[in-house]
Amino acid sequence: MFRNPRFRQSALLSVGMVVNSILGLSFYIFVARTEVLSLSSYGTLAYFIATGILLADLCDIGTSTALVRFSHQEELPKVMAISLLHRIAVGIIFLLLALIFKQFAPSFVLAVILLLQTVTSQSLLALQKYFWYVMANVVGNIFRLVLTFILFFTHLLSLQSTLVAFMAGIMLTILLGYYGLRLHGFQPVFRSVRATFIKVFHFGKWSGLSFSLAAVSSKVDTQFLFFLSGSVSVALYASAQKMASLFPQLLGSLDGVFGPKFAQEKEFSIYFTEYLLISFAGAALLLILIPLAPFILVLLFGEKFSPAATVFQILLGGMILFTLSAPYSSSVLFRFGKSFYHLIASVVQIVSSLTFLVLLIPPLGALGAAWAFVGSNLVNLVVRIVFHYRLARHA
Repeated sequence: MFRNPRFRQSALLSVGMVVNSILGLSFYIFVARTEVLSLSSYGTLAYFIATGILLADLCDIGTSTALVRFSHQEELPKVMAISLLHRIAVGIIFLLLALIFKQFAPSFVLAVILLLQTVTSQSLLALQKYFWYVMANVVGNIFRLVLTFILFFTHLLSLQSTLVAFMAGIMLTILLGYYGLRLHGFQPVFRSVRATFIKVFHFGKWSGLSFSLAAVSSKVDTQFLFFLSGSVSVALYASAQKMASLFPQLLGSLDGVFGPKFAQEKEFSIYFTEYLLISFAGAALLLILIPLAPFILVLLFGEKFSPAATVFQILLGGMILFTLSAPYSSSVLFRFGKSFYHLIASVVQIVSSLTFLVLLIPPLGALGAAWAFVGSNLVNLVVRIVFHYRLARHA
């Protein structure tokens, strides 16, 4: 097993992302533990960050996925150029919107930075430069955490400075990722990209829309909570969500390994079985963690976040369903290249998610958002399984 290159790649990404996720979580824990920010301010911080991530995901339009889909082709440098040009255009629009709607400026600026980060990160994954991918993210998170420490001990920590520290860590990740690409002789090619653009467009027109819809269904919960239940509910939900989000980040690292393998169309059944077994192991681990969730959350975030303990347990249940759906989702998109099926699944998920959120948040608050997450992921799992086996029969 240790001689298996896929195992080594998965281990490198998984261990690296565990470290990266712990460092990212430590940022939120430290900010919560300092008690410089009230629960309301902490909720506002979570709202700005979640909105920035949502905006970036909405405007991706499939270009980051195309970097992985065409990773085995010589057109990859041109795909990177197209992705970069798209993000620069969107970034200019977002910066203009930040000047007009100043109350949402942090979210618009953060979205621009995140869009640029996905270019370098996805390019490193497409080239299977896993060390540089992990290192760039880990160093960026360490820098963010150290900068937050400095702000606290110099009595400069506030909602605004915390947001600046968060963005600064991502900017360092971008710089290191780009340096890693250049070090391996890879850079975007902007010449003669018309034919490549057509291929990316045909692939991305459905996958881009599907990922935008998936972003809405998985990230709009914070916005619903903020407007329907208030910033304190967002703070409680965000603390539980940050704990639970460790696991989809790990799954994202596995997609970075198996996505390019699926796209190469060689020994797919072996790759798929390996991914499926890893997902079942992850789901079993999550099941074990559910009874321990209240103790873990209060230990890390403090007693004032104790109302979020049940929310954390419910979200872990949703993460089990999300974990089990990952191999099926990846096979539909990368092995069969059926981005339209991916779109249909995303439409079904967002309809179910929005329905659950509207029905459950007003009476239950953060608990309602958590149960909506479980419901939408159950629907998503069923749809992904059906699509996978339908495509497999006709392959």
